[in-house]
Amino acid sequence: MLAIECGTSESDTIACKAHFEHFKVQNADSYWAFEVDLHRLEDEGALVHWIVVYSKQLPWRGVQDSADAAILSRAGNVLLAHLKSFTQFRFAIVGVESLEAIQYSALNERLLIDPRFLAAFAGLVISNDIFAKINDKQPFARFSDQHVWIPYLGEKVASSQL
Repeated sequence: MLAIECGTSESDTIACKAHFEHFKVQNADSYWAFEVDLHRLEDEGALVHWIVVYSKQLPWRGVQDSADAAILSRAGNVLLAHLKSFTQFRFAIVGVESLEAIQYSALNERLLIDPRFLAAFAGLVISNDIFAKINDKQPFARFSDQHVWIPYLGEKVASSQL
């Protein structure tokens, strides 16, 4: 799943939805049709718009084994590659529980206090505006002209599942 935070802009949200709405991937042995859900969440008194992209053909019960991890990692990489051609978002994160991962206010607050906390967010893509607030530029890399990211490392089987 890919969760994309578009801020308070309805036009950016509509554009983001359109960018992913008919996105499909044909693999050697499978076909993924991605679906898009819109969410509006309150963050510091404002309604912010989220787009969540997922596929019902993928195992969204979480990572149960190494086969799930491999499939979901591939899907995460495919979604991130498609995201590179869309620029109208503040931040995005890929992963099984990405929508619940972090909100903009918490992201801003934590960046100013301790930018190292982001090391736990592999697959986080942030705008250059957010990036400009960070003193310690590690572990970020260029994602696109308007965004940087903490490179996605793929999904892992939880140690309790091993």
